[in-house]
Amino acid sequence: MQFLELPAIGNPALVEHNFSLLKPREWKVLILLIDDFTNQDIMVALNLKRRTVINLRNSIGDKLNLKGAHTLAQFCRSNRELILCQYSGYHSKK
Repeated sequence: MQFLELPAIGNPALVEHNFSLLKPREWKVLILLIDDFTNQDIMVALNLKRRTVINLRNSIGDKLNLKGAHTLAQFCRSNRELILCQYSGYHSKK
């Protein structure tokens, strides 16, 4: 299986390792982000407040060592298969 190239942000080994730090609600947001959901879309889909969505996105970015406002969205678009593969591993452990 070939993964898309990681953006030149953070350390790819750390990113992969830190997926294990994500909490269930953060995974839900991350999965929606790979489908290009906006903050508003996520608010509606998960019945969350705007500030909660922003906090969750910031927390995900911190855990994956992705800094910057648009870095997480860029990472999600570029690494959809990697994220889904990691989610499969996370979900099967539950």
